[in-house]
This record gives sequence, structure tokens and C-alpha cells, in this order.
Amino acid sequence: MSCRLRVDREPGLPVLEALRKAGHNVDLVSGLLAARSAPADEVFAQAGLARRVLVTADPGYADVSRFEVAESPGLVLFCLQSSTLCDALDSVYKVQLDVLEDVGRAMAEVATTAKRLELRGTDLKSSSEHLYRRAREAIGEGDLEAARTALTLRTENYEGVRSLAEERRQLDESLQGLTPVVQSLQFEVEAFRTEKEIMKAATIAAHVTSMLSGTEQSDVEAITANLIEALASGVPHGTLWLVLPDATWEIPAPYLKGPADVSPRPRRRDPDRESVTE
Repeated sequence: MSCRLRVDREPGLPVLEALRKAGHNVDLVSGLLAARSAPADEVFAQAGLARRVLVTADPGYADVSRFEVAESPGLVLFCLQSSTLCDALDSVYKVQLDVLEDVGRAMAEVATTAKRLELRGTDLKSSSEHLYRRAREAIGEGDLEAARTALTLRTENYEGVRSLAEERRQLDESLQGLTPVVQSLQFEVEAFRTEKEIMKAATIAAHVTSMLSGTEQSDVEAITANLIEALASGVPHGTLWLVLPDATWEIPAPYLKGPADVSPRPRRRDPDRESVTE
């Protein structure tokens, strides 16, 4: 399976050549972008326009709140240092917290609006009772025109009360729908937090072990070989891949933008998912 890839200035030509030998459609960030050391945002955007997955070793791309990976062909991040992986996981976790905060804010706004409608309905009911008394007084005084006007206004008020009641019912349904969303998101955020701490601890421990044993864990060739193996099933669209020498972690699009209906754990490669391929 051939994937459309674009290799950043780092890791550069050796990785591009290895990926091409593996049969992938690969180009290099070049021309004006490379000549003027274009900002990461522009490099990422141009790769998206070309429908290519960006392959980079720049730790700046770990900030997924800055780069809309979920809306792009995808991003492959070479974790040459354990800190790069940690930063990426922390960034994804922050996105999840932001989404949870946004949903909580939405619930608060809906509740405030519902309360406002309730108060408006109470005011209209009170006004209707006042208009009814005015109509009776006008009839007693023989002023039929004033009574008719008061009763017409009273009818309009009751129509308003019914309309407000329907709006309130819809808002209550919205709140009921948001409640399980918040509960699901809270579960996912907590599950991801636990998973990321386990991943970070394991990666840092492996890095320390490799240093003590004299083995260079952050070897570009080892990571490239692992990436080539991972690409056998394609790159799922809108996914962040964190590639280490001995593992490839897939952070799927839902984790990068936060809907509530996803599995609570990062997953390894899934060959059935949509891929950016030839």
C-alpha cells in the first residue's frame, strides 16, 4: 500500500529515500518553504493542501491544539526524544480538557437560558392575571372597548406562555442529552490521563535504560524502519502517529477534537480505517 507523504527538513533526505524504497509516494519540504525556513504552520498547511501526511521530527508539532491534525491528512511525529512524546501526549490531554470545559460551559448557558425563559413565563402569567382584572373592571364600568383590548392582550400573553413553555421543554431535552455526553467525556479524559502517564513513564524508563546500556534508542533508522512497518496498513486520515524505535502510537482524530463516542484508550494501527493512500 502506497501512502502520500511529505518529509520535513528534519528527519530529511535519509528518511525520504527509505520511504521511497518502501514504495511510498514521498516528497520533501523544499523550494521556498525550505529556503526561507518557513514557519511550521505554513509547512503543515501546505502538506494538507497537497493531501500529504507530514512526517517530521520537529517537537513543535507536538502542540496539537495549534495544528488541526484531525482536519488534515495526518501527522507522523518522530519521537527522537522522550520529551517529544510526553509533550504530544500532554497536548492531546489539554485538548480533551478544553473540550470538557466547552461542554460544561454549554450546559451552563443552556441552564441559564432555561431559567430566563421560566422567569419570562412567570411575568407573562402575572401580566395576564392583571389584564383579566382590568377587563372585569372595564366591563363593570361599561367600557367594552377597554375590556376587549385587555382580553386581546391577555390572549397574546397566554400564547407567549405556551411558546416559552415549548422552548423550555426543548432546552430541558438538550440538557438531558448533554448530561451523558459530559459523563462520557469525563470518563475518556480520565482514562486518557491514566494511559498517557503510563506511556510517558514507560518511554522515559526505556530511554534511560538505552542510555545506560549504550544503545541509542532515538536512532532515526530504527524509527524509520518501524514507520515503514506501520505504513503497511496505511495512515488513517486525521490521525497523529507518535513513532518510537519499537512502537507506533496512533492517536485517532476523535481524541484530537473531542467527541464523546470514542474508545477511551489510544490505539495501535487499525487497517480498516480510512487511509491516505494512492
